[in-house]
Amino acid sequence: MAAKPEILFIFPDYTNGNFSNCLGAAYIIAYLKQEGISARQFHSYKPSTIPQIACRILDSGAGIIGFSCYNTNYFLIKLLCKELKKRKPDIFIIAGGPTPTFSDRIVLRNIPEIDICVRGEGEFATKEIIENFKKGCGFDNISGISFYRDNKIIRTEDRVFAQNLASREYSLDALPSPYLNHILDPENIIKHDKEIPLITSRGCIFKCTYCNCTALSKHTVRYHSAERIIAELKLINDVIKEKNKRNVRIHDDCFTLNNKRITQICNGIIKNKIDLKIAITTRADYVDEKLLKLLYRAGVRRIGFGLETANPETLYRIKKIRLSYKKRNNFLPEKKFLKKLKDSVFTAKKIGFEVDISIILGLPGENLKNILKTINFVARLKNKTCYYNYLHAYPGTEIFDNLGKNNKKTSEKWLQLFLNTLPVNQISKIPLLSNANIAINKQDKASLVNAFLMGLLNKNIANKYAPAMFFLENRVPVSVLKNKVPLESTIFLQKGMNIQHASLAKTLNMSHGSSHIQYNMLGKYFNYYKDSWRWLNNFRLSDTFLNKTPAHRNIIFDISCASDVAEFENFLSNMPDFIHSIFTKKINSFILLDACRWTHHCPAKDPNRLIVNKKLCLTACFHGKIIGKLGDSFRKTNNAYFGYLESERKKRGCEKCPAKKHCSQCPFLGNIPYKTYCRIKRNYLGRIDKFIALLNIRNTTGILPK
Repeated sequence: MAAKPEILFIFPDYTNGNFSNCLGAAYIIAYLKQEGISARQFHSYKPSTIPQIACRILDSGAGIIGFSCYNTNYFLIKLLCKELKKRKPDIFIIAGGPTPTFSDRIVLRNIPEIDICVRGEGEFATKEIIENFKKGCGFDNISGISFYRDNKIIRTEDRVFAQNLASREYSLDALPSPYLNHILDPENIIKHDKEIPLITSRGCIFKCTYCNCTALSKHTVRYHSAERIIAELKLINDVIKEKNKRNVRIHDDCFTLNNKRITQICNGIIKNKIDLKIAITTRADYVDEKLLKLLYRAGVRRIGFGLETANPETLYRIKKIRLSYKKRNNFLPEKKFLKKLKDSVFTAKKIGFEVDISIILGLPGENLKNILKTINFVARLKNKTCYYNYLHAYPGTEIFDNLGKNNKKTSEKWLQLFLNTLPVNQISKIPLLSNANIAINKQDKASLVNAFLMGLLNKNIANKYAPAMFFLENRVPVSVLKNKVPLESTIFLQKGMNIQHASLAKTLNMSHGSSHIQYNMLGKYFNYYKDSWRWLNNFRLSDTFLNKTPAHRNIIFDISCASDVAEFENFLSNMPDFIHSIFTKKINSFILLDACRWTHHCPAKDPNRLIVNKKLCLTACFHGKIIGKLGDSFRKTNNAYFGYLESERKKRGCEKCPAKKHCSQCPFLGNIPYKTYCRIKRNYLGRIDKFIALLNIRNTTGILPK
């Protein structure tokens, strides 16, 4: 059995619900190992609930937990922190990464379970935190951290970046390698990830207004030496025996920024006969034909260029090209960049590269016309893939700062912020290129993507949002939607609320343009389903008053079968006895399942929500009639639904019913005969409202009203 680590690092992957390798955490672990501190990463690649994950984390025996926190996995981390502290109150929790760096106040105020936020690089700060924690000392002498003390947030001075004094040019070599020090095992990585992550530098010199990576590095770049990179690549090459699995992704912001250094690395790869398939991201204006040919000889096979927009004025506005922004100069540098990008894509494809282009939809000042210009520009390039992205306002960026000068932004809404520059009706008109990442996924699950992009988004509603989608089954294949589809919200209600299932909401559970899964929704629904699911079908209302349900359990009023309806009508006819019963029984609470059908409004009658089952069939209610399938046009689904509502109203005689103004006219009664439902509504209209009100009072206060 592995020795207990002093600190366990955790990186929840918001895209699939796994807890996988994090290169940043691996760097910290390598440095801690060098300093004699034991540390490791937590891994999990199977569906698990929040409590299950918390138990496995605590089973490691680590006294300190370190989270790699991004806006995208923030809410999952929030739930985990609460669960960890509930089970082990003395566990010490550290959060590092972009979100704690730029939003430390938000993190500390909204996740009180987190003890310290590390701002910026974590290697040295984490070591000092662990040492002070072991000694029982305070943390005031540690730079680059934030923490609570006496109900105030203490922010120490910013920490200076790691430097190698012996070689300022290759200052990043001051940090030990996670590969050469056996922290990361390439063979283990390829079992769960398609590519092996690597960095050769940290930072970026540009000042793009939408990018928090360059803000994190304060517009500077630090490099690893060519010798260090060659040693890591050689180890990866030697360890992985299967040639087709030697895929490396270099995560530098701009890999080819330093031509001299890249030339040294490429020549080293060729000289050492390293045979890897490498993917890089760089700028089109920092490559030429000579360098591209050298990169190809060294094993680079995929190259990504950031275009963002084909509009020169927008490129100027987002500071994509220049390092100085005093004069527009007729946008000549921006026009030159666009021409250079065309040339670089053409040259790279001619050499043999797979070329990817990324664009951002909804940049400041852009409209549909500007976006269509960008789409047409990309279409003419005929590159491998085009990544559609919606603009996000990440804390730390100039775009975020320009949203307001209020420094007291402590609401979690700032972690889900997007710029609402494009209404849904415009997004639905954006052409879907055949090489777009959405379109590539569409080929596998055409009916599902069609429903989102070509059906539901055509709905013309006042608030410009598409309907909410509820996926009830755990096999709905929504994980193929990797891009940001503009839906208002999606809530997953599954037994056990597995993280893997919930992660399917990644791009669906959001307002338009947002890509953040709202894990806080899990907190709302998880406990209810965990505690009550097994009772929903096992105990009926009539059983509970025969003492067949343990006294400490919730009583579930499941008014969906004959015995329940009969008991319900009996209570309504004997209200005094009912009042006495519910306030004297020693039980936690009463739950009136599907109470909406007994109230004044049926939420399913206005189809702003659609429920999807595992066969991809649509209904507007959890007990509803099937009204279509994913892939059907919204018009077809709408007509089928309202046609059904009208036929139900005529069959029941709703127009002439004396209770019509106080009835939800529920069209989906499940197993309840409509004649029984209508009789009860007519005979006990006032008492039904009182019945529901009393349940709410009992559940909220437990006090018998006079």
